[in-house]
Parts: sequence; structure tokens; C-alpha cells
Amino acid sequence: MAHREQHRGKKLRDIFAGTMNYYFQKIYEATWGELKFPLGGPHLSFVEDCLSHFRLALEERKEWGIHDSISYHFELIDYPLSELKKYFSNKSASKLNDKDAYIFATFLEAQIKYLETIAAEIDETYASPV
Repeated sequence: MAHREQHRGKKLRDIFAGTMNYYFQKIYEATWGELKFPLGGPHLSFVEDCLSHFRLALEERKEWGIHDSISYHFELIDYPLSELKKYFSNKSASKLNDKDAYIFATFLEAQIKYLETIAAEIDETYASPV
């Protein structure tokens, strides 16, 4: 109970910025052509920072490693995130083409939305008195 009380006011869901949709819109736009390509890397970094903050918050609560589904989704996220970082760092050296990058970004966004759902469920648990 003391542990719940300590973390009750810190909502995990708040870690996922209300601007996450905006970040992904910019990532998608960056895969559509050269003009907006430079937007991809910085917005992908914002998404990666959000994931790092979520993991740190879970570790602080001693929740990391308890929920297999969270670890599983982080593992699923690792590959497309890594490949998108390569793509936005050096498009010609990346094994992704524009369509691949768009598909990877779509998958990444879906996984993050699932993590947001899990975060909301954990928040509900911490909000309950028992």
C-alpha cells in the first residue's frame, strides 16, 4: 500500500506525450519524400526518449520484468526502432526503402499504443485503494 501511495500521483500514461501522434505524423511524412526526410530522425528520437522514460519509471516502481507483455513488446520494438534510426541516419546505407520505413513506423506506433494501454492499466491498479 505504501508503494502504491508513493507512486499514485505519477501516471505512467502521462509519459506518452500527448504529442505522440504528431511525432509519428512527422515520421510518416519523412518517409514520403526528400523534402521532409530531415524531420524523421529528430521525431524518432522523441519517441525513443518516451520509451526510455517509460522503462525508467517502471524500474523505479519495481515493475520492470514483472509484466512479461511489457518486456515482449519492448523486444518487438527494438528491431524496427533500430532500423528506422539507421534509415534516418543514412538512407542510402539503410536496408530499408521508403515503403519499408513507413511499415516499420506503423508497427512501432501500434506497439507503443499497446504499451500506453498497459500503462493505463497499471495506473488504474495504483489508483485503487486495495
